[in-house]
Amino acid sequence: MRLTLRSLLCLLGAGVLPLYIAVAQAQEPELSPAARICLERADAMHSSGDYGGTVAACSEAIAEGSSNQDLQAELLVLRGVALRELRAFDAALADFNAALRLRPDATQIANMRAWTFRAMGDYASAEAAYSEILMSDDLKDRVPEDRALWQAFLSRCVVRLDLGNFSAAAGDCEAALQGARNGDSLYFAARTYTELGRCAEAVSLLEEALRLADPWARIYEELGYAYGCLGRKPEALSILDRGLARFPGDPDLLAMRHRVEQP
Repeated sequence: MRLTLRSLLCLLGAGVLPLYIAVAQAQEPELSPAARICLERADAMHSSGDYGGTVAACSEAIAEGSSNQDLQAELLVLRGVALRELRAFDAALADFNAALRLRPDATQIANMRAWTFRAMGDYASAEAAYSEILMSDDLKDRVPEDRALWQAFLSRCVVRLDLGNFSAAAGDCEAALQGARNGDSLYFAARTYTELGRCAEAVSLLEEALRLADPWARIYEELGYAYGCLGRKPEALSILDRGLARFPGDPDLLAMRHRVEQP
């Protein structure tokens, strides 16, 4: 079957990377032992899977009540990310909201809060939260120099794909492409185009994505789909075979190849 939209926690890292780690490192002498342990646990939590340990360590650090608002916001964000991974969504949202009260200008925190609604399956609330971030008409012009805005447009594109609002999703992904033409933005923009029947444009983006270092299996899968959409069955099968040579036994590639093979 065609690849479903997987969590950007895997695909993009949205809401995963420590938000103010550079601030904390720059002010390292100010870190208490508890704050240092929280940062260390959070930095390793996705590889170790120790989300509960991260929550416990960061809770101890948060309870100290640092006078450094950037650091306190980071501690709340890191605990919020761990809570979200544990599917404790209400508690995660409470931490993101508290962090935003400390740093109301921090778009990346607002992004993490918005993505939590998607993790809950509440796509409408996720779209509304991203739209609140992206209210100003001039923000698209700022995407090239603002990574957090890039993330917001790309994440709203994904949420709008979830909702089946493909035209609006395409506009968001096109804005994201102005900031970074990487595997994520190229892939999701192509997804919007194939959903809209703009398969030739999707092929162009996916071929560009294949030229990047270490393309993912999903790029080959979507490109096979796009070529099939254009009635170019030999190219579709060739691309899927290339993908299977790189990712032997990948179930999504095998399912797409079977689909394309059908009369």
